[in-house]
Amino acid sequence: MNTIQQTLIIGLISLLSITTTFAQEQYRGGLRTNASTKKKLPVQSEAYALVVATDQYDNFEDLNNPIYDAKGVAEVLRNDYDFKVDLLLSPSKEELLDAVREYHNKLRKNDRFMLYLAGHGDYEDKYYEEGFLILKETKTRGMDPSLISYLPFHRLKALTENLPSQQALVVVDVCFGGAFNDKINKGRGVSSNQASISAEDFLRFQLEEKNRYVLSSGRLTAVADGKKGEHSPFAGAFINSLKGHKGDSIVTAGTVKYDLKTLPSHPILGSFSESVGNTEFVFKSKSLGTSTSTLMQRAIDKYMKYQMNLSKYKLDEPFLRKSKELETIAKIFDDAAVDEENIEAMFWKLIMENQHDQVEMTDSERDYFSKLVVTAFQQEQQEGIDTHLWQLATIQALGIRNFVDDSEIYTMFQRAMGKHKVKSFYFGGHFALRQGHLSKAYTYFKQGAKENDPFCQYELGKLKYENRDNWELDRSKEGYRIDLEKASDSGLQRATDYLLMMD
Repeated sequence: MNTIQQTLIIGLISLLSITTTFAQEQYRGGLRTNASTKKKLPVQSEAYALVVATDQYDNFEDLNNPIYDAKGVAEVLRNDYDFKVDLLLSPSKEELLDAVREYHNKLRKNDRFMLYLAGHGDYEDKYYEEGFLILKETKTRGMDPSLISYLPFHRLKALTENLPSQQALVVVDVCFGGAFNDKINKGRGVSSNQASISAEDFLRFQLEEKNRYVLSSGRLTAVADGKKGEHSPFAGAFINSLKGHKGDSIVTAGTVKYDLKTLPSHPILGSFSESVGNTEFVFKSKSLGTSTSTLMQRAIDKYMKYQMNLSKYKLDEPFLRKSKELETIAKIFDDAAVDEENIEAMFWKLIMENQHDQVEMTDSERDYFSKLVVTAFQQEQQEGIDTHLWQLATIQALGIRNFVDDSEIYTMFQRAMGKHKVKSFYFGGHFALRQGHLSKAYTYFKQGAKENDPFCQYELGKLKYENRDNWELDRSKEGYRIDLEKASDSGLQRATDYLLMMD
């Protein structure tokens, strides 16, 4: 091999080495190569329940326990399973139907919905072969032979079937409640000690297919009401099952049904829709112990507390803002972002780096995190989920990463404001200030102030004071002091400092 050939080979090896080096990027927590930008977000799934009960009737015998049962069910769902519960007592037919219709606007695709019905029920087998819910003003068959005042199960089925959520469960503790079922599912379901996957992955899988289930206290028969002041046999067992499993990581309708198997009324778990698939209704699916999401929420709460206590003087002089507390909070976000590739942690790390000189990121790390955050949140948008809409808009509003026209950012903030996402008013207002839109910033801060957000109250008062001679705003001199005092009364230190400066 001659000298020229040796030189060429050495040069080629060097070039390959340089190319490999540039193909890899160094991040804390290890070297990332060919990283995918499609990361799993934590599952965003809210649980809702509409609990309905009637025990006093105009034309039928009164019952002892439905309202007592309903309050017990509502309590265990709220306290042990984080359900958002609406309690509807002794409604008319239209009031009940309207209440279910409201969930068509409230629920998102990944949410879960439970409708609990307690009271009188009936079954007509001659003309309709249909089950009915009897409400407070329902008339007897002799008074109403066409059953106009009755609420047929098929109307509730249709309303529940067409809900936007993937999961819905109707629990029917009325006589002849089995008429709600189209077919019976005899499977036990999955309990926490049977699951071989994480609770979060289990929930993610269960939300992949639409399902509609009904758990009825009996079949086409009467069911017991129970002694006054005690729960009905079904409601008592239902509540005890949920309480008994509150420490489990995974609880499904099948889990509860298994616990009810010894009741003499023979409860059944079935479906009332073709949209069943292989999934179950999930009451709860949370990992035991301190989860990343819990640590994240604690870190966010600590960061908000830090911001509340931050003085105006430290805001004006960034070098004074350094603190051990800020360093600790940033580390929690950093660990979750790097070790678990948690998207929300990446977002908050980007926010802290943008707002505080003490929190540092390399250019490549900032680019990597912001790309993943935008991609993940945009993917949510495509699926009709607006949970992180204000965060998505904020990434561009703060100049971290541009991905759409600025007019689209205003649209995103306004949509988030419509859902009362308070931080959207604050960051939307600052985006408007950066764009030189003083009136728009004023409007956003004012809306946030009405939501009792101290940060927006402070920004509104400061904006009024600093532009008190500006014809564009034309605000009274007294107005800014009221806003600043409200923020100060809420504990926002910078507002207190600003008031002292004005005096």
